[in-house]
Amino acid sequence: MDDYSALGAATGGAVATAVVSGPGGVTKALRRGETLEGWRLVAVDRSKLTFERNGLRRVIVVGAPAAGLAQAAQPKPEPTAPGLE
Repeated sequence: MDDYSALGAATGGAVATAVVSGPGGVTKALRRGETLEGWRLVAVDRSKLTFERNGLRRVIVVGAPAAGLAQAAQPKPEPTAPGLE
């Protein structure tokens, strides 16, 4: 995922679409739920895209260059029961 950058995102109603640029400048449009190199697009908003694979998450900031600006993979937070925080 480090070789990809987010060019833009559009949301409306139940549909969310992102446009990413990958190695060699190849662009691809993805809808929420689709995968890219095994990473599922789980959230789209105007400023960032969130991908998930095997419990790890990656966030790509829209407009940021690909090299080094994607957040490192992080474990998915465990849900907590009310009153146990």
